[in-house]
Amino acid sequence: MRCAAADGVEHPAWIATKNLQVFSLWHADLPGFEVDLFVEEPFDFDLAWERRVDVALKSTYAPTLCLEDLLDLKRAAGRAQDLEDVAALESLPGGDVDV
Repeated sequence: MRCAAADGVEHPAWIATKNLQVFSLWHADLPGFEVDLFVEEPFDFDLAWERRVDVALKSTYAPTLCLEDLLDLKRAAGRAQDLEDVAALESLPGGDVDV
């Protein structure tokens, strides 16, 4: 089975006509477990990788964006939910967010 998105055939149209930014994957049996796959790389991946935060899991770790990169990404997306996320993240106790 082939995926048109993987071949780069469909995703430019999806971006233009549907404002598609990510594919969201989730698991019905694991509430809160969701992974977003970007249709196009919206940031300098190499720089983000250098600045990543490795989050410890039970038997491994998950590389994630640092807070500053996450906030920049959500601001750039500009969707209502992303802007609400920015406000919530910036209001968390524990220090200032320098961006």
